[in-house]
Amino acid sequence: MIKKLVLLLLFAGSFFVKAYSQEGVAKDTTTHSADSLLDKVLTSVDIIASFPGGSVAWVKYLQKNLRTYVPVDRKAPSGRYTVMVQFKVDKKGNVIDVRTENDPGYGTAEEAVRVFMKCPKWIPGMQNGKYVICSMQQPITFVVPD
Repeated sequence: MIKKLVLLLLFAGSFFVKAYSQEGVAKDTTTHSADSLLDKVLTSVDIIASFPGGSVAWVKYLQKNLRTYVPVDRKAPSGRYTVMVQFKVDKKGNVIDVRTENDPGYGTAEEAVRVFMKCPKWIPGMQNGKYVICSMQQPITFVVPD
């Protein structure tokens, strides 16, 4: 019952992406070979990392696994509680370095991190035909009804 009252707003397609490596920044991509760019922070990628099955499958995963009742259980007043989650998808598709940019309270940030940490492997991003690490952002909004 409570799960039906508490709405989960997902902003499908609102991922913000940057491809990462473990070493540094490629400020002038014209001075580097394609292979050396895979070890740098890139300003864009050919193919961004994606959840298997696309945005529809991602929404279904979140609807099934996100405990939307957490703010209700913690006595949050009615309103919207948006958590901006930052995470990376590594070259093997693992979700790593999950953190939040903000914490609106009532257990929302912790719950958002929990559901990202347990998600299955993603399809990694690609640049020049090679897998790269992608940094992603996803807003998750919990709505506590009146």
